[in-house]
Amino acid sequence: MQLSELIEKKTAAVDIKGVALDSRQVGPGFLFAALKGEKTDGSNFIGEAIKKGAAVILADADQKEIKDTILIREENPRRAFAKIVAKFYGTQPKVIAAVTGTNGKTSVGHFVRQIWFRMGKKSAAIGTLGVMADGLNYSTGLTTPDPIVLHKALKELADHDVSHVILEASSHGLVQNRVDGADIIVAGFTNLTQDHMDYHADEENYFAAKARLFSEVLNNQGTAVINNDSPFGERLIKMMTDQKIKVITVGRIKADITLKNTFAEKSGQQMTFTYKGKEHSIFLPVLGFFQADNVLLAAGMVIASGFPAEKVFDTFFYLAGVTGRMEKVADTPNGAEVYIDYAHTPDGLKHALFSMRDHTIGKLHLVFGCGGERDTAKRPKMGGVAEALADYVYITDDNPRNENPFEIRQEILEGCPMGEEFVDRGDAIRYGIRAMKPDDVLFITGKGNETGQIVAGKVLPFSDKEVVKETIAKMIEEQK
Repeated sequence: MQLSELIEKKTAAVDIKGVALDSRQVGPGFLFAALKGEKTDGSNFIGEAIKKGAAVILADADQKEIKDTILIREENPRRAFAKIVAKFYGTQPKVIAAVTGTNGKTSVGHFVRQIWFRMGKKSAAIGTLGVMADGLNYSTGLTTPDPIVLHKALKELADHDVSHVILEASSHGLVQNRVDGADIIVAGFTNLTQDHMDYHADEENYFAAKARLFSEVLNNQGTAVINNDSPFGERLIKMMTDQKIKVITVGRIKADITLKNTFAEKSGQQMTFTYKGKEHSIFLPVLGFFQADNVLLAAGMVIASGFPAEKVFDTFFYLAGVTGRMEKVADTPNGAEVYIDYAHTPDGLKHALFSMRDHTIGKLHLVFGCGGERDTAKRPKMGGVAEALADYVYITDDNPRNENPFEIRQEILEGCPMGEEFVDRGDAIRYGIRAMKPDDVLFITGKGNETGQIVAGKVLPFSDKEVVKETIAKMIEEQK
């Protein structure tokens, strides 16, 4: 593809053979984006990229001239690169939606994809669980992948006749312009609570990152679907109204789709909501009252993408939760139950525990930890949530990374003095399972469906699910 087809500036006739962010991936005729990151500066690798055959370098506006190589300077090279990559790969599915927020992105994306499928559309989701489509499933490594991975995936999906796709837009991905090249016609907002303060510094910067999806990325002819149960949702609604963008609101008080109440049942919940003055009462076969909020936001997004509301609501009975989210893993020999979940923020843990309490007849046992090299302020807060809402708390590790695991656990214990400390996460799970009486529930949070534990820069094989299954199998064997 000619360089002139990728950028708006006048330039020499150059045939671009590929695009790269990593100098090690550069080949002859490539465009190399020398971007500044948190840990490395791409400009330090320009020389290496040129040696490997880079024909064009994209860099910051202050980049010095490069001899015998075309240099494109941009005030925002990340955004420019996202748009270049979009043009380079070309084809995208007809309908692209994106959802952002602290909690619920993966579940909303999962529900949107299922509803589209029920509407007869070949659909996909790209997010925390990777690329998910019929016959096409693989990990991308990030909730919101870099522009190259993203647009390769979008082209691949389009080539497989996928017409509808939903993206999870993380705050990091939005700040770093990863989704700026996608033609997003529906944008959804779940909520905003404390997370990633290690990266964004404060709540206002965190909100500004999320707001980019609506103010800068969403197509001007698109629709914003916003949960208005928080001041941040109200701010987004005003922002969209000022920009004359169509808005569909979802919430528990006064919204276009208003959730009236939910009643927990053994295998899900009965939910009552209104839409355009009409009341609907539908069984949702998914645990967790917060999932009712997620389903209604997903419904609003599907309606915004052009489908009749009544038909959308009819699909609720057939929805399934995301693997690793409020997922029942097993029953113990004495009839107690074990669930796993991904909750890793104070608000996420609070909602998950409230929901699990509704499904617990006996005592509620909790295994959890906090990630290393992440927002440290949330650790005692999560400890406080656990202390208030669980009957027994087993504090352990959850991807300590390069931090001292002992120190992380001590910070959690500041908010949860009743908690029992376990150095080994597997030991915490095994203890919790054996401590339960009939009708008790063990809730293991933080990792969900993950299959590794990040310790000292290494990913060690570990699965909450596998530990649960092995422990219960051993208990059954002991009873023979």
